[in-house]
Amino acid sequence: MIIDTNDMCPSLLLQFKSAYDKAGNGEVIEVRTPWYAAVQELGKLCEVLGCRVIGHREEKGRYVIKVLVVK
Repeated sequence: MIIDTNDMCPSLLLQFKSAYDKAGNGEVIEVRTPWYAAVQELGKLCEVLGCRVIGHREEKGRYVIKVLVVK
């Protein structure tokens, strides 16, 4: 599942939570955003939800963050 957005907090986090709720255990959610703080903010949200950030990189001015869904 891919979330490609220019939105910032809290909209990005709400989009992620919606995708997380729909995703199954073991799926990967990829978030693409120009907002660097999303790396830290998604990490904090993952601590609460129990999922894991499995990687992030910068690609053409956007941050690509991969999250493993654990339910």
